Parts: sequence; C-alpha cells; structure tokens
Amino acid sequence: MTGRKWAFNYKHDSVGNVTRYRARFGIRGFIQVAGVDYEEIYAPCSSKATVRAVMAVVAQRDMKANALDMKHANLNAHMDKPLYTRQPKEYEVGGDNMVCRCKLALNGSKQAGNLWNTELHNTLTSVGANRSDADPNLYL
Repeated sequence: MTGRKWAFNYKHDSVGNVTRYRARFGIRGFIQVAGVDYEEIYAPCSSKATVRAVMAVVAQRDMKANALDMKHANLNAHMDKPLYTRQPKEYEVGGDNMVCRCKLALNGSKQAGNLWNTELHNTLTSVGANRSDADPNLYL
C-alpha cells in the first residue's frame, strides 16, 4: 500500500491573474516494491534521429505534419496489478481501515509510463499500424 499526496497549483494569464485552479492526486511511487507492486517500468522515448527522419520525409513529400500532446496520458492506462493507497485527506470514509484501489495509473506510480505505452501500442496495432524495429515509438 502506498502513500498519497495532493498537489495544488494555480494557472495565471499573461498579466498574472489567476485563471484556473489545478489539483492533482498522486501516489508516492518510491514506496512501491519491484515484483510486488509492478513488474516493468520501461517506457520508450523517441530518438532525435527518428523525429528528424520523419520531418525530412514530410518536407521531401510536401506533406503536412500534425502534433498531438495527450495531457495526462498516463492517467488513461489501466493498472495491471492491484495497487492500493490510503484515502485522500478530507475524503476519508469509513476510518483508517479503508483504502482505495487504483484502477487507472496515477501520477507517481512507477509503472504508469509503461502501462500507457502498452495501451497506446495495443490501440495503434488494432487499427493496423506496425511498430518499427528501429524505434519502438515509430509506427507505420
């Protein structure tokens, strides 16, 4: 069972006025135990050479390139093993004996990046994309 922590932040406009309030709930992943709470934590990262090669092909063929940034992508991955955490403060129900089971990966969990990569890979291959042997983040 891991600990938990709330992180609060403010978003400001160019003048400095508060425009949004943000709150994130994360777990203290450094408490997780390898082999018990997670098996794999590796998550691939695109190499500069791959990005440059793709952009060169786009420029050569006069194509249009779009970028996509998934905010909080890790939070969309389903946990592969049961992970329990204490209840968030101010939301405690049932006393100290009650805990929360995480169904989706949370900020701070060691395996979140790996689980998201697996989820993305399964989605892309289900629609016919093939993973490159040269770079695990390049799909054709």
